[in-house]
Amino acid sequence: MPKISSKHWQILTVGCIILYIATSIVFIFYGELNADEGWYLYAGKLVYSGDILYKDFAFTQTPLLPYVYGFFQNFSSSPLFLGRTISVILSTTALFFSVQAAKKIGGATASALTAILWTTFTYGIYYQSITKTYALLLFFLSGAVYFVLANKNQEKERVLVSAFVILASLTRLSALFFAIPILIYTFLKGTRTTKLIIVILCAAAIVFFGFLAFSNWPATYWNIILHHTNQWGNISNIEKVKTILFQRLPLLLLAFPTYAILLIAIVGLNFTAFLTFLRNNQAIFLVLISLIMFTLPNLASGGFYSEYFIPLLFLLFPILSSVIVALWSSQSKASRMALQVILLSTFILGFLRGGNEYVDTSGGELPIYEVQQLADIVQANSNTDDLVFAFEGLWIAIEAKRLTLPNMTMAQFSYFEGDSNKAVQYHLINDEMIIEAIQKREPRILILTRYDWDLLNTSDKFEDIKNSILANYTLFISQDNFGQTQDYVEIYFRGSP
Repeated sequence: MPKISSKHWQILTVGCIILYIATSIVFIFYGELNADEGWYLYAGKLVYSGDILYKDFAFTQTPLLPYVYGFFQNFSSSPLFLGRTISVILSTTALFFSVQAAKKIGGATASALTAILWTTFTYGIYYQSITKTYALLLFFLSGAVYFVLANKNQEKERVLVSAFVILASLTRLSALFFAIPILIYTFLKGTRTTKLIIVILCAAAIVFFGFLAFSNWPATYWNIILHHTNQWGNISNIEKVKTILFQRLPLLLLAFPTYAILLIAIVGLNFTAFLTFLRNNQAIFLVLISLIMFTLPNLASGGFYSEYFIPLLFLLFPILSSVIVALWSSQSKASRMALQVILLSTFILGFLRGGNEYVDTSGGELPIYEVQQLADIVQANSNTDDLVFAFEGLWIAIEAKRLTLPNMTMAQFSYFEGDSNKAVQYHLINDEMIIEAIQKREPRILILTRYDWDLLNTSDKFEDIKNSILANYTLFISQDNFGQTQDYVEIYFRGSP
């Protein structure tokens, strides 16, 4: 690397961390609303109101996030703002873990490169700044990677690593695949006492999840497994493999082209030296195995979205940085020049590509403030015990501190194209249940976005649903440039025109 003193690399690292925090704060206020934020926050509200995950309401992830985010909701008048703030705190802490992990292996230079890679990955920063699983997941996984690499007190670190990967698995199921190699390694390498502690931690996690899961196993099975696998449709396993190999893998590379080129360049420019580096750094080899394991379920899931791989990239950054520093002296002048060009391109394109698309100024107001304005209208025209009908617009009900219909706790994912018995068992809502609730005027207020109308329009009972709404509810306000799609939202009040 260019001859820069350790002190200057440290200054660069601090500057990048400050810029990362500043970018995250921009996304707190200007970040586009994400439909998933509503049901994650609502789940947090419900668990601290006494409801039990899976038994009393649907939730399609492993159970830890609602207990973390829900705890803080009583400390702010705006759950949406607070949820994003918690995410930024978690992701910034994950950045510290990552920087320190790189410093442990590659010194101040690797630490600075890691900070730059994190700070210029604006697409990832957006998803780390909103209320989804990614910030909490990366907090635990980055902590685990740091403790794997630290080796300050091996037995203590092994216990911490085990605790972090277990908590990550309780945040998002795909993290279990990351956890397996690390848990096996720490267990085999640990002392008798360490092994006992790891067993106790695993048993506690199983008991916690088991208590929730078996309170309503059919609902849990649908939430954790079927909700995801059903998105494949009716295709054979061979077709799934072909889709993964020939469609999803190329699409993943195209989604993050500069990072893919950087990874290929680092490994390809001196493959033999890279293998030697891994042999001399077994901890990094272990982390890479875990990252490959983490990639597999995300490739094989029924739904396929590039955002699933954001934690993977953030976790790779300290390893890539450390490898660059370790192999730099063995590279030819041409290889160094090529690597510098690729790195610089990665920094620039990472900053310019992706994150800017999620800055929403379409409505002339901060996205959170747009929600709060509509929430004030809902509050002013309803009582605390009035129910709200909302899919995508669940943010408004949360900000207004109002409850939804019992089976609408998961925003757009609450809509179920199956029979009513299964819908009730899974805590979801189908066409018949919607029509019945509307005709009985059970909700005081309906919140419907363009996305919701399009969702309902997929049903062969759409006209019945639409006519029931128009016959029993009055449109009170319509607002453009709202929500994840920056389209319109309509609020209806109970009563005939």
